[in-house]
Amino acid sequence: MGSFTNGNLEVSRARGGSGRRRSHARRATAFAADAPGDTTAQGWSLNYTVHTSTPTTTTQASRLFSATEGGNDGAPLVGLTKSGRVNISTGLYYPSVTGFDADAPYTGTSSVTIHAPVTGIVGIPTLSASLGQLRVTCTSDAEGNATGSVSAPASVPAGMSSTPAPNTTVYLPAGSDANSYEQKVVYNEQTRLPNGQLRIVGMHTYFDVDSREIAGATAVTGDVQLGIVSCGKVTNAEQGDVPIASAGLAGGALGVGALVAGLAAVRRRRVTT
Repeated sequence: MGSFTNGNLEVSRARGGSGRRRSHARRATAFAADAPGDTTAQGWSLNYTVHTSTPTTTTQASRLFSATEGGNDGAPLVGLTKSGRVNISTGLYYPSVTGFDADAPYTGTSSVTIHAPVTGIVGIPTLSASLGQLRVTCTSDAEGNATGSVSAPASVPAGMSSTPAPNTTVYLPAGSDANSYEQKVVYNEQTRLPNGQLRIVGMHTYFDVDSREIAGATAVTGDVQLGIVSCGKVTNAEQGDVPIASAGLAGGALGVGALVAGLAAVRRRRVTT
C-alpha cells in the first residue's frame, strides 16, 4: 500500500533516533543565451549503495542518445536485473530523438518507451512499483517551448491515472510520507535543467531504507530513473533543477503488489552549443 501526493523532489530530512540527515544538491552552470538546444533520450540510469559491513555502490547507465549526435535508435534491453537487496527489471526499451536543424533550430522531440518496468527492494521490507508500459515524451516547438507527457498504464500501486500529472508521487510503505518513506516513486517528474531546457523522468524511484530502524535489514540508499528525456531552447539560466508545479493525485492509501523489484539513479547530461 502507499499514498499519493505531489512534488517533494528534493530529499532533506532527519529521522528520529538515528540523527541522520541527507540532502540532494544541484549545481548551477552558465550557458549561452538563446542557443539552439538538443533533444536527448536515455532508457535508464542507476547509482545505489547497499550498506553492509563493506558497503557496495553500483553505478550503471544505458546509452544516452542525442539528435545533434545523429543517434535515433537503440538496441533494446531485455530484463536488466541487479541481484541481491536491490534490482531493476524491464522489458524492451526504445529511445528516440529527432530535431534541430538550420531551418528549425528549436524544434525537436525525444521519447523513451519501456515495457513492463519494475523497481523496488527485496527482503525486509519488500516494496515494489510497476507499470504495464512507460512512455515518456518531450516536444519542443518552433519557439523552443518545451512540453512533456507520460503514459503509465496498469500501475502498481493501483489507482494512478494512466497519464499522471507532473510530479505525481507515491510513498511506500502504507502510511509513510515525505519524512518517513522507505521508497518514493515520482511519476512524470519534470524539472528545469541548468541550461533552461525541460527534463522529464517517467518513473523516478528513491530509496531510503535504514537498517537501524528495521531489525535484521540491510540499509539501501540511492535512486532509479527510468525514461529520461530533455528538450527545448537553451537559455542563460544559472539555476539548479526547479520542480514544475502540478495538481496531481493527493492523499489516499492505495494497494501495492508484492513484486520483486529494483533500484537506480541518473547521470545528468549538460548541453552546450
